[in-house]
Amino acid sequence: MAAREATIIRVGNDELLEQAIKSRAAAAAASEILEGRLIYVATVLGALCIGIVFGWAPLATILETDGVYASACAGAGTCDEQHVGISVLYTAASGGLLFGGLPAGMFADAYGAVPTCILSGTFIMLGSLGLALLPPDADALFIFPLVLLGSGGMLSFFTCARVAHMYPKDETLIFTMINVLFDASAGLPLLFYLLYDGLGASRATVFSGYAVYAAGLYAAWCMLFLRHQRRAAAKPAVEAELAPPSDAEHASAPPSSPAESIAPLEPSCSIREAMTSSPFLLGVTWFLLNALHSNTYLGVAKYMLVYLGDASGTYMQIYTASLSAAVPFIPAISHTIERVGIANSMHLVSAMAAAHAVLALVPSLPVQLLTFTVFTVYRAATFAVYSVFLTRTFGIAKLGRLLGSSNGIGAMQNSLFIPAVSQYVMLQLGGDWSVVTAAFLLFVVPQYLCVRAMTSAPKGGALV
Repeated sequence: MAAREATIIRVGNDELLEQAIKSRAAAAAASEILEGRLIYVATVLGALCIGIVFGWAPLATILETDGVYASACAGAGTCDEQHVGISVLYTAASGGLLFGGLPAGMFADAYGAVPTCILSGTFIMLGSLGLALLPPDADALFIFPLVLLGSGGMLSFFTCARVAHMYPKDETLIFTMINVLFDASAGLPLLFYLLYDGLGASRATVFSGYAVYAAGLYAAWCMLFLRHQRRAAAKPAVEAELAPPSDAEHASAPPSSPAESIAPLEPSCSIREAMTSSPFLLGVTWFLLNALHSNTYLGVAKYMLVYLGDASGTYMQIYTASLSAAVPFIPAISHTIERVGIANSMHLVSAMAAAHAVLALVPSLPVQLLTFTVFTVYRAATFAVYSVFLTRTFGIAKLGRLLGSSNGIGAMQNSLFIPAVSQYVMLQLGGDWSVVTAAFLLFVVPQYLCVRAMTSAPKGGALV
């Protein structure tokens, strides 16, 4: 009888223990899901801090109205000399973002997500405080906070990129989201202007508020990263993704798309070997051709529309608004990359480049509404596909340096090509951009050849 009771008690205890284990596991799973969702929310908000310096028109208006470089004008109001000074500030801000790509990428590769998150938040917070506290007659000193904002934005990009490594199943979706929100973030300064002009908030109030917001956002983001890191470290079978990963770790992951098989370079290859490999040289050529196309149109669309008769600027306003309209296309772009593979996605991007060039050649303002839509998707897809290509072919540990160097080359390309071509078109062609647009249409041929060369190359970094 006693033995039977002991057996019943033992069975009951085992059942209670099993229930406790299941309950604890369910609570841990629920906590992990909540943590993942919070990281995604923080990543979206962080991505919206990347490219705010590209929303320059509202920022320039705030600075001009507040009297920055007003000393250059002899009388009241604004003058060309003030506009020149403000344009110098824009050059510094955009340079901090574009040319900061390689240093930011090197830092992210070396130290991982948490230090990159801390540094990006610090730069953005200090840059915002500088814009808030500098007196209007500081003039050229505004370069420093604007460079901090630009550099902090690029660091934010690579912080977001680390999230793609934390959740490899969503890698393509995350990279697509980051690149789309990069463009959408240019709309954030419009909110600053509405607070400044519509509600009467001072420059100090607007940018001090943004500094406080950035401090809270990046502190919470870093805490979520650290929590995820501790959770990952507690699982013996799971690597701590937030530490600088090895290429072998990423290379061993199976390709997520059934339509392709990625043959990455050997994990032990150096960054120099990666940058001199045929996949990178072919891939970066494809990227630079598309980046030159999209960045040139981004910079000169206003003049193209004026040439077509948009004297009131109505179509320019629609175009500016369309740059933030790629967000609904995020799932479609991501799904397409996963379904058809990187090589075919590159071909699709080239096809969109051709479609955009053809539409831009049509001398009709109503047709340009369709041109804006194609351009919005084309630009977002270009950067998303290239980011996924680099990650899967060369590994996450080299992504920062490879993507940073690609963007750096693109920035130099833009700074040399766009001003020279703009001057030629305006002075020699009377503002007719059709010759340049036709050249972009021809760019599709070398793009196709680059992708074909990658698909036909032997293993060791090719797309097959």
